[in-house]
Amino acid sequence: MDGALLGFLPGGPRDSEDTAVAGTELLSRHTRLPLRVPAVSESLGAAGDPEMGETENLSQTGMLLRLPTDALVPGAPIRVTLRLHRRSPLTLTGRVIWVRPHPDLLGWAVGIQLGEHLSEEMVIEIADEEYPPWGAPR
Repeated sequence: MDGALLGFLPGGPRDSEDTAVAGTELLSRHTRLPLRVPAVSESLGAAGDPEMGETENLSQTGMLLRLPTDALVPGAPIRVTLRLHRRSPLTLTGRVIWVRPHPDLLGWAVGIQLGEHLSEEMVIEIADEEYPPWGAPR
């Protein structure tokens, strides 16, 4: 990690069930790092076309996705393909936890719980490679 994300990391290792002591893990399983990349979402088991959106953050256990419509429903299984700039597309599956109007932007905010947890290293590497997260020049 080149240090770009240090401002987003918790204040060091904590003694809890979510993090290890002695610096072996920097992130809680639920710490979300900013990540803004194009994403294609597909509701599994339901009719409908894939929908293009954008991620807002990513953690080992979930993500926040911004979509133009509220076609997804809580509890629905979902597949999301992240179109990363420096890696091959990453396809993740999970379920929709909540859907609500986005508080700051047009469209809908969708909370997704991943079916399989991502490794801490992968989350940090992806977020670091995509930094800065809000579309600033790279």
